[in-house]
Amino acid sequence: MLIRDAVDGDVAQLTEINKWAVENTLASFARDPDDEEQRRAWLKGRQQKGLPVLVAEGDDGEFLGYSSYAQFREASGYRHTMEHSIYVNPHIHAKGVGSALLTALVERARQAKNVKVLIGFIEATNEASLALHKKVGFWEVGTLTGVGYKFGKPLDVTIMQIDVHSPEAAETPRRSSAKQL
Repeated sequence: MLIRDAVDGDVAQLTEINKWAVENTLASFARDPDDEEQRRAWLKGRQQKGLPVLVAEGDDGEFLGYSSYAQFREASGYRHTMEHSIYVNPHIHAKGVGSALLTALVERARQAKNVKVLIGFIEATNEASLALHKKVGFWEVGTLTGVGYKFGKPLDVTIMQIDVHSPEAAETPRRSSAKQL
């Protein structure tokens, strides 16, 4: 498997995986998936800001998934905190692609001088994603109750984070004293 930076030629596959996730999973709370024009603008916007969009490609060239991060909130006080996302081809879940993408994204964040913290907002019943994040060194900081709504039901969101420059981040996740929000 090759992890590389996304290019314009990846837009159709980025759009396809995003569409599948929006329509079939709780990985995204979006109601409507992006079309190719929107996903192309999204990719270009990230590239212009120097933000990574990483692609996992199989040995046969198959598009396996992608990951990215962007500033958590627009206010300058959040400039060192990035929110990330990972999307994997639905035909290859649980094959190590998500782990490879998340590990590469954390490493990219470590190389960036302006990134201190990566955070993820994960639908609270998504045990596979929660386990993946813990495996990579993220820890749980809290749960937002009933803040999402999709497929006719309210959803909770678990917040996980990693301090990318902390020596212990790669070895032992911090225990959170955070309470349910």
